[in-house]
Amino acid sequence: MHNIDFESVKRLSEELERDWGTLNSLVKDFKRNLAKNAPDPILTGEVEIDEMYIHACNKWIKKTQSNLER
Repeated sequence: MHNIDFESVKRLSEELERDWGTLNSLVKDFKRNLAKNAPDPILTGEVEIDEMYIHACNKWIKKTQSNLER
């Protein structure tokens, strides 16, 4: 939830048939409270780390810029 973006909230709002703004506020509140109240995790055992794709970030930046120019 920490890295949830606009498209993820949009998809969730459509799947749950809820208003995007309401769900976005809920997500922001959840993230804020999680960051404020949760201690740093202590990882033990096997931990899986997802890969980060730089190209996906660049694709998002281009898409965002073109949306802003409209």
